[in-house]
Amino acid sequence: MFNERSRRIERIGNHTLEVYENPTSLPDEVQTQLVQELTPVTGRGFLRNDIHSDELYQDVANHVINCDRLTIARSGGEVSAFMAQSTVKKGFKKIFHLEGIIVEPAFRSSGLASKMIKKGMKGHSILAFHTQSKAMLKLGEKLSKRDDGLAEQIAYIIGSGDARGNVDVGRYGGQSLYENTSKFARTAIKEIDWENGDAQIFAGKI
Repeated sequence: MFNERSRRIERIGNHTLEVYENPTSLPDEVQTQLVQELTPVTGRGFLRNDIHSDELYQDVANHVINCDRLTIARSGGEVSAFMAQSTVKKGFKKIFHLEGIIVEPAFRSSGLASKMIKKGMKGHSILAFHTQSKAMLKLGEKLSKRDDGLAEQIAYIIGSGDARGNVDVGRYGGQSLYENTSKFARTAIKEIDWENGDAQIFAGKI
C-alpha cells in the first residue's frame, strides 16, 4: 500500500505540487501510474508524434523514477508540469542537476518552470543541466550566473558521455531529442549540432 508520507504536497500559485523524494522507493504500482501519466506529457513536450510509445515510456521511467526528487505540478487535478532533479556534490558544493522539466503547452510562458526550479534548487550552489533549447539556456541564465568553464569542470559529474568543452557530443543517440525537427529548429541552439544529438552543457552559480 502507498505510504502518503512518501509524497509531500506544496503549492505554487494556483498549482498543487506533489513532491516525491527518492521515487525508486515507491511501490511498483505507484511508479507505473506516475510513468503512465507523465509519458504523454513528455511526448508533447518533445514534439513526438506517438506520445504513448513503449520507447518513450521506458525513457520517461528511466528519468522520473531514477532521480532523487520528482515534482509534479497540477492544475484542476491534471498535470501542468513535472520536474526530475538530483543532487550531486562537488567538494563542499551541492549541484542541482536538473534532469528534466516539461511544461504542458497551456502553461508555457507562465513562469511555472522558473518557479518550480527556484523552489527545487534551494540549498544548492550550482544549477546544471543538458539542453538543445535556447529557451532553456535563457531560463538557466535567468536563475543563475552562467559559467562555461564550470560546465566543463562538472560535465562528467552530471552524466555527460562525450564532453568536448561545454558540449555533450551525441548525447541523444545521434538524433535530436525533439522529433518534429522542422518545428523545433526555430528554438534550437544553433551553435551545437543538435540534429545529430549534441547537447549544450549548462552550469551556473546560484
